[in-house]
Amino acid sequence: MVTIIKLIDKHAGSILCNFLALFNRKTKFDGDIKKILVVQLWGIGETILTLPAIEALRKKFPKAEINVIVEEGCSLALNFLPFKLRVFERPKTKLTLIETHHYCA
Repeated sequence: MVTIIKLIDKHAGSILCNFLALFNRKTKFDGDIKKILVVQLWGIGETILTLPAIEALRKKFPKAEINVIVEEGCSLALNFLPFKLRVFERPKTKLTLIETHHYCA
């Protein structure tokens, strides 16, 4: 699966991103976000690459509770964030996303 994603990204990634940017409409969100769930089900490297996105979410929604689901053993990377968040580690046993939701609830 990862090989397929990398292949698509390599050959069509920039074209697809530029195409989708045509439909990007910046709208101001007036609602009050209370909770945000970040699902990061890859390895430690991908979790580290997610840190700037989580920081941007905190800046955009300072009052929101941010929860993160990561693979087991990857939660240590989240200690580098300058704020606290709730982290759930998904066990290494292969759970579906629905089972992961019930596990973390």
